[in-house]
Amino acid sequence: MKFKTRKRKRREATEEAKAKENKLASKSDQVTEQTEPKQKTEYKKKPIKEEKPVTKINLPPKRKPKPISDK
Repeated sequence: MKFKTRKRKRREATEEAKAKENKLASKSDQVTEQTEPKQKTEYKKKPIKEEKPVTKINLPPKRKPKPISDK
C-alpha cells in the first residue's frame, strides 16, 4: 500500500482538474446552442409609508433655578 504524499495528492488533483477542463472545453465546442437571455427578476416595490405628524414628547418638567439669597 502506497502512502499518498502531498506532492502525489497535489499532482492527482491537478490532473483531475485538467481532465475536467478538457471535457468541458470539448463539450462547449460540440454544443453551440444559444442560451435564452436571462429574464430580469422583478422585485416587489415596498409601499411608501405615510409620514405621521410629529407628536409632542412629554418631557419631565424643568427645574427652576434657586434664587440666590443675599446675606
